[in-house]
Amino acid sequence: MNKVTKGTLAAAAAGTLLLGGVGTYATWSDEASLNAGNVSTGVLTLAASTEGWSYDDGATTVANADIVPGDTLTAVYNVDIVAEGDNLKGSFSLEGIDQQVLPEGVTVNIAPAAEDTEVAGLQMNGADITFTGNKTYDFNVVITVDFPEASEFGQNGTINLTGAELVLTQS
Repeated sequence: MNKVTKGTLAAAAAGTLLLGGVGTYATWSDEASLNAGNVSTGVLTLAASTEGWSYDDGATTVANADIVPGDTLTAVYNVDIVAEGDNLKGSFSLEGIDQQVLPEGVTVNIAPAAEDTEVAGLQMNGADITFTGNKTYDFNVVITVDFPEASEFGQNGTINLTGAELVLTQS
């Protein structure tokens, strides 16, 4: 064997020995359990039900009303909000009705029922109902469709409320 080959083999053997020594290097380590337990999440739910629409006198319940200028229809919705969680705040509103595309003069509004304007933990300002606190809220809201006498809206039209929804949002 020539000297260059012998030198190369000797260098390779020395490198292998050095690398083998690196594998035996050790560090100390330890660990400790945190016993952190569980963190649970809260709840925010909304349920609403109604007996249907009635004329402003409250006496006549109607399934499919054919209102005329001067009529006002109302629907009283019983609303249940379950709000469970630390620091939970939220708001409740009527959405899905574009007031701009309603027939001229027709308005759709939401407000707390007169007997429910002071439910503990709720602040009610027209359609904006906010809550704070960790509890179940049971109250009524009134949705009103007002078709004023002076309206120029044509006959045999439709006031489309199919997109209307009560929305509960954490804030």
